Amino acid sequence: MIKIGTIGTSYIADMFIHAAKQIENLEVTAVSSRKEQTARQLIERANLSENTKIVEDWKELIAFVDCVYIGTPNGTHYEIAKYLLENNKHVFVEKTATFKVQEFEELMKIAKAKNLILMEAFKPIHYPQYQLLKDFKNQYDIVTVNLTQSSYSRFMPELKSGQNPSSFEPNLGRGTTYDMLVYPVQFAIDLLGDIKHVKSMKRKLPNGVSIINNVLLEHENGILTTINNSKMSFSGINNELATEDRVNLIFDNPNSLKKIAICKWDQKYKSTVEEIFTNDQSINSMIYETQVFVDLIQNNDFAQRDKFLELTKKTIKVLESIDNEIDY
Repeated sequence: MIKIGTIGTSYIADMFIHAAKQIENLEVTAVSSRKEQTARQLIERANLSENTKIVEDWKELIAFVDCVYIGTPNGTHYEIAKYLLENNKHVFVEKTATFKVQEFEELMKIAKAKNLILMEAFKPIHYPQYQLLKDFKNQYDIVTVNLTQSSYSRFMPELKSGQNPSSFEPNLGRGTTYDMLVYPVQFAIDLLGDIKHVKSMKRKLPNGVSIINNVLLEHENGILTTINNSKMSFSGINNELATEDRVNLIFDNPNSLKKIAICKWDQKYKSTVEEIFTNDQSINSMIYETQVFVDLIQNNDFAQRDKFLELTKKTIKVLESIDNEIDY
């Protein structure tokens, strides 16, 4: 049985624990929170064992677990992950893993030297239905891709009143670039290939972090990906993989992939849409990535670990260039 601890008590940690409980050979044995009461509330919500250890100092987790899920703000990931790896613990770190490529490369180096599993918690590429997109790409020549990842932030009232919640603090969340843009960027790199050029524009908050990103990616193979990303609005636009063969694949968004359909045009430009996948809403979407993490540990699958690490590294490189407004 693999013993895992969690750091953080937000909704994402709650979601992870519920997913972990459904994974064979994985047990949540410890929870870390700065406040004991908050940790107890999380344990109760998740219906964990009364023997679940509570630690206020996350460094104390290493005495009770084999691996750790990091569900804290992005800006804290590097310090926590580095300490855990140096103390021989496998690490499952929430996206975005780090703000800087240099930081992530250092974590990669430690994980490889110690034969540990380091993996970023990134859902879409582990969904079973993601294979439908890969099959479509193999069947058709994709020429352009339109991705929209937008959701009105629950923190907008605080932002409008001049406050900066952690996800919009420069040193913690750093806005939409690292909180939301990571989904379509990593999705595009994995599905469509490496990036050759990046062009971007963004709308900033007074503290300098982004709340809207518009991005154009040029892949090495010539495919162009356009990304609209906002935490200031919702979007009802479909995402699509477009071909020159009068057939496109459309889906809801790169994060959830709840609905996937094929749209075809006849010689008279009349379109028909055939739905090919609808997600079971009762399934916890973090189950698949968590299962992959456990499999990597159990199988000592360092080759697959390294593939995931390279994908994360490439993604952070793009995000860092967008965040710093540097040509890529």
